[in-house]
Amino acid sequence: MRWIKRILIVAISLYLLLLVGVFFAQERLLFLNEQLPETYQFRDGEEVELEVEKGIYLNCLWLKEPASKGVILYLHGNKGSNRRCLRQAGTFRGQGYDV
Repeated sequence: MRWIKRILIVAISLYLLLLVGVFFAQERLLFLNEQLPETYQFRDGEEVELEVEKGIYLNCLWLKEPASKGVILYLHGNKGSNRRCLRQAGTFRGQGYDV
């Protein structure tokens, strides 16, 4: 009976240690972004900064289409970079929209 108690204590301790580790590493686990070099040039679009609040900007890639039907604001989420979403944005561009 004593060995069961020890196993439970060790298992609970390891579980709590895992929870503490996940708590402190959660930003690195959830936000897996990709940093592009400062000199990176996009071939298909123009980089622009949108001010969403005073002093807070979103870095955007504007993919222009001739005779555009409108603009679709495509947000790639918390993973990757603007370069990663070019394939998904191609669907909207193929239908005549700026992205």
